[in-house]
Amino acid sequence: MITTFSQWAGDLPAGMAIIKSHVQETLVYRFDLVIGLVRALILVGVFRYLWLALYTGRPDVNGASLAQTLAYAALSLIINPLFSNWLIGKVANQMRTGNIIFDVTRPSYFGDLLLYQTVGQALVKLITTSIPLFVIVTVWLRIALPDTPVVWLGFAVSLVLSFLTAFYIDYLASLWNFWVTNASGMRFAKWSITDFLAGVYLPLWIFPAALQQVVLLLPFRGINYTPLAIFTGYILPDRIWPELAFQLVWVVVLMFVSRRLYVAAMRKLSVQGG
Repeated sequence: MITTFSQWAGDLPAGMAIIKSHVQETLVYRFDLVIGLVRALILVGVFRYLWLALYTGRPDVNGASLAQTLAYAALSLIINPLFSNWLIGKVANQMRTGNIIFDVTRPSYFGDLLLYQTVGQALVKLITTSIPLFVIVTVWLRIALPDTPVVWLGFAVSLVLSFLTAFYIDYLASLWNFWVTNASGMRFAKWSITDFLAGVYLPLWIFPAALQQVVLLLPFRGINYTPLAIFTGYILPDRIWPELAFQLVWVVVLMFVSRRLYVAAMRKLSVQGG
């Protein structure tokens, strides 16, 4: 069940075809993309006024200035749509219809198949939503952009690792569909926990010190908090590479655990199916 690097490389052409098909499929729903763009702009405005009110009379919060927090809040809403958050519902639907058997019996590993599909959707959202939003919000809020290449590079690498972290957490949660008959509770619990611990709406530097110490040990921080803390300068340049190493370690751990859970899920499916 566990693919080697050579097997993965051999599957790459098929993976590119899957990515292309999901790019085309996502582009069909242009109205949803427009609505997502408008919704994000509204939320950026709401959070801007919220943080302006919360920072009244304060020069900073735990070392983060108002400008850093405004930039973090806006950019979090811009990058968050890129991350996987739909696999639980997709796999649950496949389990209900029985179509799951077609995916798990393919030569390609099921997790890689879902990863390629997620990449295809993310590419469309990056081009049609996130990049236009970034340009608009940067001009609107006058966000200070990083002035050193190392910060831009660190942010870019961190964003890729963020995408993989979000995917494998979502994938792990989706595999529980093989053990339960209704995963809707798991779906909403996963959304809530991930958004809170990843710092989607509240930067982790806002959390109380005791809670911060726990949250910063978990993989969730690698989704929103790490790339945005790098971009806004809250994580200083000399701390970027240790932060990226932390993200990478968690990606490898989540990948390994998800593959082991998939093996267990296939045993469960074989037993149920006779």
